[in-house]
Amino acid sequence: MNEWVDLGELPEDHPMRNTPLGEIGATCRNRQQERARVVTGWAVASRAYNELAVFWRELNEWRAPLR
Repeated sequence: MNEWVDLGELPEDHPMRNTPLGEIGATCRNRQQERARVVTGWAVASRAYNELAVFWRELNEWRAPLR
């Protein structure tokens, strides 16, 4: 069973917050929906969590498998 970490709860200088989302296998779940989606094929996958615009962070939950 995979353990997941909420990227928003990690310290700002944590490596997972500063690595492109696609590289860490991040998922995005809109807070109004139940299902999370893998972001690997999205343009935003090339960005790190810390590089996301505020609306991406406020409207969505970002998780990644714990390494």
